[in-house]
Amino acid sequence: MRPGMIPPSGADRPLGPCCKSCGATHVVKYGTYKSVQVYRCKRCGKKFRATDAMPGRRAPPQIVGAALSLFYDCGQPLGEIRRNLERDCGVYPSTATIYEWVLDYTRLAKHYLSDLPATTGTTWVASEVVLLMEDRPYSLWDVMDARSRFMLASCLSPTNTAIDPDAALRKALLVSGQPPKRIITDQIGLLGDAIGRLDMNGSGRVTAVPPLGRAHLSLFERLHQPVLQRQKLLRRLRHADVTTLVIDGYALAHNHFWPQSALGGHTPAIAAGIRTSLRDWQDIARLDVRLCSHAWPPGASEGLAPRKLSLWPEHGVVATRAVNDQSST
Repeated sequence: MRPGMIPPSGADRPLGPCCKSCGATHVVKYGTYKSVQVYRCKRCGKKFRATDAMPGRRAPPQIVGAALSLFYDCGQPLGEIRRNLERDCGVYPSTATIYEWVLDYTRLAKHYLSDLPATTGTTWVASEVVLLMEDRPYSLWDVMDARSRFMLASCLSPTNTAIDPDAALRKALLVSGQPPKRIITDQIGLLGDAIGRLDMNGSGRVTAVPPLGRAHLSLFERLHQPVLQRQKLLRRLRHADVTTLVIDGYALAHNHFWPQSALGGHTPAIAAGIRTSLRDWQDIARLDVRLCSHAWPPGASEGLAPRKLSLWPEHGVVATRAVNDQSST
């Protein structure tokens, strides 16, 4: 059994504990620690406790996943998450521990989910919102596919200049693989200049148009709703690099974990042709956290190991790109 795997139920469950480092079943008892049985692996010599915690964590994935869900899905601050875990789960991790969970597993979620190709339509939605952090304004540009409501890019910049939308459009093009025919935006001037600078007209003319009607306005509401509802929480993070990582986490949750009624109860990722078995933060918490180190700068993923999930096959990620008609909204 590979390290960090989650033991399945039924006849396939191994007899006895497995090493959390190498997955071997040749282990021997090695005393107790705080009334919990400790084992020693005869293959690699490492010791581990007989708990449900994943390697590199003391808390089981159910607790870690619940904390991540409270942070991203409910927008709760760290202190409130701590109190809810004590009340509902009987555990009381420190706020520093919960903060570490948020950073580590957001990086893991980015590593496995952020670069999956999406099948998008011919209409995008782009908008800017100004956030106040570190006693200065920051410009947040979001780009979303109008057909699938898939968030293509979410970029935070400490400036408010004409080149701010360039990074967002460049990232959106990387995810989509092709430019749209039109971009609905409330920043016609800035976005029009960015389209010209990035030469997005190579395969056809891309036009920036203003929002028209209630349908377009609802797309703008969906675009910034998660961030605007959590501005107070984002200001508490204090550091722009950490805020950027958390905003990326909101975009991942929007795309892969939050179903929408306008999409028939599906997530934007499914509407964009992405198939993955990572359906919520509980699944992210079952990943091997040893692939990530909290010592890295927030947002860094270059040092991660290749994308080999430490999960049983029925839980493993199978990411495919469905062939859909690229129709406009």
